Amino acid sequence: MYANLFAEMDRLGWTIGTLSRKTGIAYGTLYPKLKKGSDLWVSEARKIKDAINAASGIDFTFEYLFL
Repeated sequence: MYANLFAEMDRLGWTIGTLSRKTGIAYGTLYPKLKKGSDLWVSEARKIKDAINAASGIDFTFEYLFL
């Protein structure tokens, strides 16, 4: 699940913990959503997309990161 998101996180050297800190989404909330397939809220997906885009300098789409 979310293979492209995890690929971009790997390129940045980020863990779920790093993503949690960068987005302000609690680790205990983020981990099951990314690893166990729980649904993301749109606001959470936006924060993740914005953090990845800002760090990478690339404007990834929602479709690329989350489908």
